[in-house]
Amino acid sequence: MTSTATQRVPAVGETAPDITLASTSGEIFSDFKREASMAYGVLLPGRFFANRACVLIDMQGIGRWAHVEENPSRRRENADTLSEIAKLG
Repeated sequence: MTSTATQRVPAVGETAPDITLASTSGEIFSDFKREASMAYGVLLPGRFFANRACVLIDMQGIGRWAHVEENPSRRRENADTLSEIAKLG
């Protein structure tokens, strides 16, 4: 990942990058142009696909929790992420 503030997953308590994604149904979003992947620093250089990452952002746009896989073939269990959501109240 890069070290610039706008090109990495936000730290806890830090404002998340301001990006807009295209929505087809209001629930499913597309990052076809890889803008979100680049903004969060998870786009793998030269491969044009992103490493798996989960970022919880509150309604004020503040990052509250993040996890980035070390390897794109690995995936965190949904129960782990749901547990982190529950901790946020």
